[in-house]
Amino acid sequence: MPLRASRINKVLGLCAEHALYYKEGNWYHLLERFPAVLIDPKGYIRFETEAAYRSHPGVQIDPKHIHVSGGIQKLTGYQLFSAYELELMSGQENNLLSRNEIPSTEKALRQKRQIEAIIRNQKLVDKIKRLYKNTCQLCGLQIQIRPGEYYSEVHHIKPLGKPHDGPDSKTNTICVCPNHHAMLDFFALKLDLSALLVRKHMIDESFVAYHNQKHKQILSSKK
Repeated sequence: MPLRASRINKVLGLCAEHALYYKEGNWYHLLERFPAVLIDPKGYIRFETEAAYRSHPGVQIDPKHIHVSGGIQKLTGYQLFSAYELELMSGQENNLLSRNEIPSTEKALRQKRQIEAIIRNQKLVDKIKRLYKNTCQLCGLQIQIRPGEYYSEVHHIKPLGKPHDGPDSKTNTICVCPNHHAMLDFFALKLDLSALLVRKHMIDESFVAYHNQKHKQILSSKK
């Protein structure tokens, strides 16, 4: 796996078995292991199975190479990198954290999300997004990024990693917009399952209770 593709795959937690990068986005070697991703400077397209890859109408496969007319940005399913993801790939995040500065709220959030992106199950994240059609369960917002394509984020109610040690499981997730994701990351919002606008999967109430306890502690500390 080329170094650049391997680094992007690891840093963003794409969890691909095979990743390929090409600046122009219109020519790649063949994908051999799945799930797999094709990457260009602005984003990527993910194929969960070989069948999905070979049947995609915009992908032309010859015995040795992949050709994509106009680049992978033209393909249905293409995902743009967020500004945060682009910053991670450029290495600017590491430079910020190495300066021994007092981290701002924004930097702390970015550091938290970098850790989460590395260890979370991307297949699970994609499944939740598809289940809710990229609609925020809290406010109903569906962010359109281009015709027929939408953006959302998946929050782990009991956060992954230390000190929370929440599980990377479906029952510990909720589909949200970026604004509500930020608020939940900082326990700035109380969760009420009965108030969700849409709920299509089981959510463990013990994780909600954990989140709400942290929210209560933060409120108490401000008094």
